[in-house]
Amino acid sequence: MEMVEIADMDEETVLGFIKSIPSRWNKGKSILKSSLHLLLTRLGETDEVLFGVYIFSSDTMIAIFLEYHRGTRTAIFEIRGFSYRLYYGDEVDHFFFGNEKRMKEVIFQILD
Repeated sequence: MEMVEIADMDEETVLGFIKSIPSRWNKGKSILKSSLHLLLTRLGETDEVLFGVYIFSSDTMIAIFLEYHRGTRTAIFEIRGFSYRLYYGDEVDHFFFGNEKRMKEVIFQILD
């Protein structure tokens, strides 16, 4: 699991930010690697917090859990990778840990 916390970010920027992840991820990747696609988005909210789940698919599945605190304008992204092999009874594939780190790097690239 990787975590990213971003301070002083408005809500519209956070929501637009997530949509730009697949294009940044796919930029410069090898043609033999699978592209990243957003499969599922679910959002919920209270007066104080916006929360969401984003599921991406590539060589593995990557989930981003968003917690955005409106009062402090702080976004917290929790990144988790899941291997397809885990569901088919194969040995644990550690490849998805690299994708968690890569997703964290992509988020920082978008911030720059």
